[in-house]
Amino acid sequence: MFTQPKLKLVKYDPGKHSPKDGIEKLNDFFFILFILLKGEEKDIPITIGILIKTLFTAQVDLSKKISFLHTGFYPYSHGPFNKKFYSYISELEEMGLVKKDGYNLSLTTNGVNSFQPILEEIKRESEDYNLIENEIDKKIVECKSFWPKSRELHKEQLINEIDEGKVITMQEAIDNPSKYWNAYVESAERPDKEFILPNSVINRLLDISAGIKPEDYAERIILNDHKQLLEMLK
Repeated sequence: MFTQPKLKLVKYDPGKHSPKDGIEKLNDFFFILFILLKGEEKDIPITIGILIKTLFTAQVDLSKKISFLHTGFYPYSHGPFNKKFYSYISELEEMGLVKKDGYNLSLTTNGVNSFQPILEEIKRESEDYNLIENEIDKKIVECKSFWPKSRELHKEQLINEIDEGKVITMQEAIDNPSKYWNAYVESAERPDKEFILPNSVINRLLDISAGIKPEDYAERIILNDHKQLLEMLK
């Protein structure tokens, strides 16, 4: 019996596969920090590969309900990938929120202290938070076994919209980089809605981007006051 693939291969679209502005980039920073905090809570070392696989698989398995990420993924030898995550990690390091220990990533003390109030804020403000948190909790555990998860993803079938809707495997796309150099992998499902960070959370993320520590946070800052920071995050 034929099972409809849950993934498809499409041409890169900057409006769908890259953050369009600083707010969307902050959104993806939020989920990177979120996964690193979850890794610490579960005592699971998080590498860049585990981080990306967790984000990809959570996004796909939630795709019937909600979309929460703005950075897309392309076929790569270790599974769905995007080198932008390296630059994201570097930016978060420069902000003093993330540190590296060999291949492992974790939050700094400042990162933990700055991010905890953001989580409390989003729990109060977002009705979609629990849905995404529960899925990411499951995916971190699944993706901690990096190579088995990679082999599983390589076998996934894709509806190849670049080539007349033929069905191919992820491995076939990976093995043909010259043919699929501009291809991205995404869910075949269309979500009902898109996750949006509450303004209060955006403001707190902008504050920590500017080096404002929680103990210095006296009152909410109007979003328009952060125009310069948003320009820097483009």
